[in-house]
Amino acid sequence: MYRKQELEDVKNRYNRNIDYYSNYDDIKTFFKNLSAIIDNYNC
Repeated sequence: MYRKQELEDVKNRYNRNIDYYSNYDDIKTFFKNLSAIIDNYNC
Protein backbone atom coordinates (compact mmCIF):
# COMPACT_ATOMS: atom_id res chain seq x y z
CA MET A 1 0.00 0.00 0.00
CA TYR A 2 2.78 2.46 0.89
CA ARG A 3 4.73 1.67 -2.28
CA LYS A 4 1.75 2.66 -4.44
CA GLN A 5 1.53 6.02 -2.64
CA GLU A 6 5.25 6.61 -3.11
CA LEU A 7 4.90 5.93 -6.82
CA GLU A 8 1.92 8.27 -7.04
CA ASP A 9 4.00 10.96 -5.31
CA VAL A 10 6.73 10.62 -7.96
CA LYS A 11 4.11 10.87 -10.70
CA ASN A 12 2.54 13.95 -9.10
CA ARG A 13 5.94 15.61 -8.69
CA TYR A 14 6.68 15.07 -12.37
CA ASN A 15 3.30 16.46 -13.40
CA ARG A 16 3.73 19.47 -11.12
CA ASN A 17 7.06 20.30 -12.83
CA ILE A 18 6.17 19.18 -16.34
CA ASP A 19 7.40 22.46 -17.87
CA TYR A 20 10.96 21.61 -16.82
CA TYR A 21 10.94 18.68 -19.23
CA SER A 22 9.20 20.25 -22.23
CA ASN A 23 12.34 20.10 -24.38
CA TYR A 24 13.36 16.56 -23.40
CA ASP A 25 11.43 13.97 -25.38
CA ASP A 26 13.28 11.05 -23.78
CA ILE A 27 12.31 12.15 -20.28
CA LYS A 28 8.70 12.77 -21.31
CA THR A 29 8.52 9.30 -22.88
CA PHE A 30 10.04 7.74 -19.78
CA PHE A 31 7.49 9.37 -17.49
CA LYS A 32 4.62 8.54 -19.82
CA ASN A 33 5.60 4.87 -19.62
CA LEU A 34 6.24 5.09 -15.88
CA SER A 35 2.79 6.62 -15.38
CA ALA A 36 1.22 3.69 -17.21
CA ILE A 37 3.07 1.26 -14.95
CA ILE A 38 2.05 3.16 -11.82
CA ASP A 39 -1.58 3.30 -12.95
CA ASN A 40 -1.60 -0.48 -13.40
CA TYR A 41 0.37 -1.31 -10.24
CA ASN A 42 -1.62 -3.70 -8.06
CA CYS A 43 -0.14 -4.34 -4.67
